[in-house]
Amino acid sequence: MPQLELEGMSMHYDQLGEGPDLVWVAGGGGRGASWHRWHVPFFEPEYRNTTFDNCGVGENVCHEPQPWTIADMARDAAQLIEGVCEPPVAVFGQSMGAFITLQLCLDRPDLLRCAIVSGAAANGSRGWLGDYMRAEVALRRGGGRLEEMFALTHYAAQLYPARMLGDEEAWNRIKGWLMERKSYRTPRSR
Repeated sequence: MPQLELEGMSMHYDQLGEGPDLVWVAGGGGRGASWHRWHVPFFEPEYRNTTFDNCGVGENVCHEPQPWTIADMARDAAQLIEGVCEPPVAVFGQSMGAFITLQLCLDRPDLLRCAIVSGAAANGSRGWLGDYMRAEVALRRGGGRLEEMFALTHYAAQLYPARMLGDEEAWNRIKGWLMERKSYRTPRSR
């Protein structure tokens, strides 16, 4: 399991394929491995795909105290790119990963060939998204955690369309894959 030692964190990452670098930035509590089932195989024949776990997620060990900001996570992504890739790279970010990618564009454009963002809200502080974000922040600040099946279903609802989640056969495949990847695991920190 490759680990990159950064200031304040030991970051888990994977690299698959060969060619120009394509970096995948997961959202929320998603792990880098969440890209391995559908996205990476499509690009693997022509690109070196780098996936990683954000601070506080998956196999990372974080020594810095919370809260970790989007700017902190963009700095971590920049250090990963400098440490294991050959810049400039292409970056794809989903959900919170899109916010990290946008911050990376602002802070370190020298590392990027291009950036694709998906699921970034122009104004995330209003409406359903604002309430959702505030509720999750309040849950975590209060010491709450998303664990086991609740975490799995929570993140599945973020990643897959309702028609797939409502189809029993598709849901069982998705659930099995997420459990296999341990996508529901509680983050290790400090």
